[in-house]
Amino acid sequence: MLCNSESKPELESQILKDFLAADVRAIIFMGGRLDNLNCDSASIQEIEDVSKRIPVISCVDYPGLHCVQVFQDVHSSTLDLLKHLSGRGYKDIALLGGSTYVRTTRNRREEILNYAEDFGVNVRREVIDSDYSVAGGYVAMSQLLDKPNRPQAVICINDMVAAGALSAIQNRHLRTPQDIAVTGYDNLEISRYIYHGITTIACDYIAYSEAIVNAIKQIDDLDNGSRIAVQTSLIIGGTTRL
Repeated sequence: MLCNSESKPELESQILKDFLAADVRAIIFMGGRLDNLNCDSASIQEIEDVSKRIPVISCVDYPGLHCVQVFQDVHSSTLDLLKHLSGRGYKDIALLGGSTYVRTTRNRREEILNYAEDFGVNVRREVIDSDYSVAGGYVAMSQLLDKPNRPQAVICINDMVAAGALSAIQNRHLRTPQDIAVTGYDNLEISRYIYHGITTIACDYIAYSEAIVNAIKQIDDLDNGSRIAVQTSLIIGGTTRL
C-alpha cells in the first residue's frame, strides 16, 4: 500500500488509521510531519502510539523518536566536502536554498556551520531560503548575486537548487567554478549532465532501499528506537574543479 499525504498532518493521521485497520506488517514513514520542525508533540505521540501496535520505520533522522529509524548519514561526506572546498581555495562560502522549518535542511546547515572552521573555511551565517526546485535555486542565486561581496562558493541544499543557481550564474556572465563554485546534495540524475557534473553528496539509494527492506525482515528483533545509518559519499564534478 502506497499513500501520499502531501505533508498534511490530518491526512497522515487518516492514513495511519487506514493502515492500522488493514493490519499491515509494517509502516514506512518518509518525511511528512517528521521533517517539520514545527510539528507538535501530539503528532509525534500518534506515530509512537501506532508503532506500539504496528512497527513504524522512520526515514528521517529524529533523535529520541521511539520507533525504528533508517536514515542517510551525511556527516563524513559533509566533512569531505568542506575539505575539498578548502583544498581548492574556496574559503568564503554561502548556503543556498531550502526552508528553515525542514528538519533535514536544518541538520545539513548545522553540520556545515559546526565544522567549517576545522577546515579553515568561513561559511556565512546569512542563508537565502527557497523551495527545493530549479526555479527556487535560480531566484535564490539571483538574490545572492545582487548582494555585495560575492562568495567564492555556494553549497546548495540539493541538486535541483544547484541547477537553478548555475543558470543564474551563467545569466550574469560569470563562470563556474572560476568565478563561483557550486555544490549540491542527493546526486540526482540531473547532476551528472550539467557543467561536466555537479559536485554533490550522494546517497546509495540501492543500499538505502535494502536497509529499509532488511529492517522490515528483522523488525521483530529490532528495539523500538533502533537507528540504522546509511552512509553517503562525495562525488566531485566540474562545478568545483576545472
